[in-house]
Amino acid sequence: MIFTDTPNWFNHYAQYAYNQGLTDGLYTTDKNGNKYLSPDKSITRYEGIKIIMLAYAKLQQSAIETMGSSVLGDVINPNDPYYSYVRQAETL
Repeated sequence: MIFTDTPNWFNHYAQYAYNQGLTDGLYTTDKNGNKYLSPDKSITRYEGIKIIMLAYAKLQQSAIETMGSSVLGDVINPNDPYYSYVRQAETL
């Protein structure tokens, strides 16, 4: 259990979000190192946007890593300076 204030049924989800970096900046840590997510607290729209964008970035990275070859065919080497841009374009 990563957060001391989350209900048991939610611990798995909170742990996953923490491991994925989606809760960065949303929890507090006390002097003993206990982490508090405050699950009953409302988040701001800016915090919501941050969570969405972090999740989106994770999905984009996952899609890029799992694609086999470039649709363009000639940009398949990860060392190519345009490789990451082409792969990102393919996922869109």
